Parts: sequence; structure tokens; C-alpha cells
Amino acid sequence: MSKARLSGAEIRELKQILARAGAVDLHFTKGLITAFTCVDSSANADFIYHMLLGDKTSLADDIYDNTNFVDLFDRLTTQTMDELYEYRYKLPPKTQFDVANFDQNFGDENPIANWAKGVHTGLSFCLGRAEAEDQVELVDVYQRLLAFACESIFVFIDADVARAVYDNSSWKEIMTLPEMMVQARRRLPSNIKELIEMAYILVTDGPDVEWGDDFSGLIAGADDNMPPQPPEGFESETLGIVDQLLQESELERDKKRRIQLLEQAVNLGRAQLGADFFDDNVGFFWGLIETRPFMRALVNLADAYRQAHMRDKSLVCYRECLQLCPSDNLGARYLLPALLMEMGRYDETLSFIDEYSDELSYSAFLAYSRALCLIALQTKPAIINKALRQAYGCNAGVPDLLLLEGDLPQPDSPYCAAGDSNEAIFYAVENRMLWRNLTGALAQLKGY
Repeated sequence: MSKARLSGAEIRELKQILARAGAVDLHFTKGLITAFTCVDSSANADFIYHMLLGDKTSLADDIYDNTNFVDLFDRLTTQTMDELYEYRYKLPPKTQFDVANFDQNFGDENPIANWAKGVHTGLSFCLGRAEAEDQVELVDVYQRLLAFACESIFVFIDADVARAVYDNSSWKEIMTLPEMMVQARRRLPSNIKELIEMAYILVTDGPDVEWGDDFSGLIAGADDNMPPQPPEGFESETLGIVDQLLQESELERDKKRRIQLLEQAVNLGRAQLGADFFDDNVGFFWGLIETRPFMRALVNLADAYRQAHMRDKSLVCYRECLQLCPSDNLGARYLLPALLMEMGRYDETLSFIDEYSDELSYSAFLAYSRALCLIALQTKPAIINKALRQAYGCNAGVPDLLLLEGDLPQPDSPYCAAGDSNEAIFYAVENRMLWRNLTGALAQLKGY
């Protein structure tokens, strides 16, 4: 049995085979797979590479007969689909939007542009096929996915598309076109998640499920415990203002002004949802799409308070996030331990981490923070060593970063998966000073 994940050498070989067949590059191919991952369960590797190469010359037949290519492509499709379903998919690293050379961001050499073209080609193909087969519900599904992707993904395909989206958006009021594109690039990983999640809900609950006007997601209604309707008097335009304030806060470098913008966003979202809505839906926030702008503002405000050393206020925000959304889609449970330890509340930190003991086998954030707490509380060496071994098993890259002198490396994505290099970097960014300021803590790490 061949291994599922492609090695670097195998990726290079696959690129060479696709290039010889005259196909668009590997990033376009992965964009195509992304589109089919959304809703078309029949789009296996065989279907996708025949669609990719089907209109080529006889050389394509040679490609089909190349068993090594078939194996590599099948594994690429499986790997990409798994990463998308599990929200681990990563875009090409270090491909940022170049503000100084605006039009050059859309050329054939740009992997993000090629990936976006692949998504557009795949979704458009599925829409055309559904229309030809008179599949009314699927037509609606693809139209909605294309509408969402137009603002969040297709802006990277062409400069004119980006300008058209900008001219018809409310972003003009708070930022320039290049600034909008920088924000769009920063949000692209979360928008990929949103696209996959949106497709799943549309297919599962049917295309009649309601949307927000900004296509930021869907109002879940499949679970009887989650009311499918927004609160009385709810206005999507107001949530649009909350998102605008969030975008403006991300561009703001002055800490005081950033806090003011986020406080305004939180207060506006809270007032718009209403006290009764909070009482009725505690525990279901984020699952209800109309709560998401408020939740994003709340967790960002917690982070802004912490950066400004307003730790008590930060703690209140993080705890409210977890109360409103115990499933913690925004990851507050990974940030709260560092905050508590900054406040010297090690016993409380340990008790909090114990509430998530089932994650200690894979979460570097929780496992390493637990080990640090045990060191701070002067627990028996055998217990500390056991905790350190468990943490090292979660992510072996953390100790070297905590012990590193100088600047930490930059992550290649705003997101991480358990055990990967980004998780190690994010943990070190949040916790390195805690380890350094606790006497003897770094000495415990040496040897791991």
C-alpha cells in the first residue's frame, strides 16, 4: 500500500508530468480539487484528471496510461480533500499580496491566482453540468457558492474583478483597494473553511437554508436545539458594520485606538443581538451565523486587552467566549492559560487545562502549558518529566523555539494543525516569555 501523503520529490514529479501534458500548474489543479470537494462526491481522482487533461492531445492518453501518475494524482486528490474536510488545507506559503505592484499579483506565475482560477473553473463546470441536467437544487447550491467565492476568492484571479468587487462593496468607506486585497489574502484560509462548511450545510439542509447578505455563512437550522431564525429586529446591515470595524481594527497599529474600535464592535453586536437572544442561545453561539461577527470581535478584543496588559478585562472576554460557545471554534482555550499564568494564577490554570484533559495527547498549547504550571508549582520531578514527555509527543518542535535566542521564524499560514511547525511557532510566540521568566523552566526543557 502506498503512503497517502506526497513527499517533496513526488510533488516535483507530479508537477513535471502535468507540465509535459500541457496542463495548468499544480496550484490550479488543487483549486480544481477544492471546488469538487465542496459538494460533488462523485468527483474522484479519475474524473478530475480526465477533466483536467481531457481536451489535450494524444499525449494525454500517455499520461492516463502512466500508472505512476495515476497513483500520484489519486494520492494528491485524497490528501487535498482530507485537508479541506479537516480544515488543515494550506495555501502556498509566503505568497502575500504585493501592494506596490498591484497588477502583477494576478499573473500566471502567482500560485494564489492559479489556485483561485482552479476553484472558479471547477465550480463553474459543476454549475453548467447541473443546469444541463436540470438539477434545480444543485444549480441553486453552485450559484450561492460562486456568489460567496466571488468576493472572497475570485478577487485574486484578475485585477478588474478585484476592482469591481471593491467598487460594489462597503469596504470603500474604510480602506483602499490594495488594503482590501491585503485583508482578503489574510482572511483567505478562513474563507476556504467557510466555503467547505457552507457547501456541507447547503447539501445537508438543502439550498433553502437562509444566508446573510454578505455571504459570510449560513444560519444553521438542522438541530432543533438551535433556533433557525435571527432575533426579532435583526438587521444584517448592522453586522456588516461590525465586520467593517473588525477590518479597520486589523489595520490599526495604535493599541488604544484598536481597543476602541473593537469595543465599539462588541457593543454594537451585543446591542443588535439583544439580551433575550443571549439568554436563549448561550452555548450555541458561532453555530448561529448571526453571532459570528460579534464572536470574532469579542475574541479579538480579548487579545487586544492582553497586549495592552489589561489582563482582567481580557480574562472576562475569553471566559465569555467559552460560555457562549463551549465548543470553542475560535480557540480561546488555547490562549487563556497563558493569560492566567501571566497573572500568576497557576493553580487556576492547571484546573482549567484539566477540563480539556482529552486534548493533552495532541494539543501542544495545553500540554506544554500544563508542564509549565507543574514546574511553577514545584511539583515532583517525576510528574514534571512525565508532563514534558507528553508535551514533546504533541509537538517536538516547541522546545527548540522556546530555547532559541533571537527572533522566532515566521509561520507560513495563519492556521496550524496539531504537531506541525506553525503550531510550535504560535505556541512560542504566546508563551516564550513565560518560560524564560520562570526560574529553572528552560533548564527543564533541555534534552527534549
